Amino acid sequence: MQRKIHKKIKNEDLDFGMKLDFGFWEDQNQPKPRIPNPKSHALKLFLVIFIILLTSCGYEQGSIEPEYDKDGNPIFNEGDVVGHTSSADYLGLLRNITESPYTHVGILVKENGKIKVLEAVGSGVEINNFASFKSRGENGKFTVLRVKPEFQDSLKEVMDIAKSFIGKDYDDRFEPDDNRIYCSELIYKAFKRGSDAKAGKMKSLSDVLGVKKYNPIVSAVIKRKFGGKPDDILVVSPGSVMRSGYFDVIYTDY
Repeated sequence: MQRKIHKKIKNEDLDFGMKLDFGFWEDQNQPKPRIPNPKSHALKLFLVIFIILLTSCGYEQGSIEPEYDKDGNPIFNEGDVVGHTSSADYLGLLRNITESPYTHVGILVKENGKIKVLEAVGSGVEINNFASFKSRGENGKFTVLRVKPEFQDSLKEVMDIAKSFIGKDYDDRFEPDDNRIYCSELIYKAFKRGSDAKAGKMKSLSDVLGVKKYNPIVSAVIKRKFGGKPDDILVVSPGSVMRSGYFDVIYTDY
């Protein structure tokens, strides 16, 4: 005879769910959230719902040799996509589960001859110095992708769309509209609307797990944070963007 075990849902489990922003959150001004014990069964169950399967988009990702300046530094172009592993401690949990090192992405823009990063962070969508982006990555490591040659004619449209998001608030609820934007959503929408290249793939939480697998803790967190059903929540992860077959790797120090 099977014995059913009922576990009380702790407030700290729900609070963690409210604070965790799918690994796309980089708030340069706010303190890091307090994280429950990573060995907690409840925490593991919650994190599982945020697995985004890294699937191919129909192209095979390759690598190309970039051009170099006179000092031997690789030359990056406007429209290149950059990703790194946030140095925030709690994101290590997400890396282990999603099997992707990338927890934050941005797109490169050129201002006054200098390459900068257009990104969605805790303070909103903004343009930051490349050095600032790099410093927020674990050990200063990063990867730069360039869309394949057959899609580069549409980069102007892609950049116009990406820049139209500047000033938007950060989207910590992953809503589908453009009122607020999270980091990988910015890249995904810019390329989807401005070209035929697919920067990642949207997945619903129910597609990832299946409704029957949801635990009471998971359901409570989803209801409290998102106010909706997992079937209706579509997300694209930084890892999915960085694995897209529509891009080539032009630089990485991973």
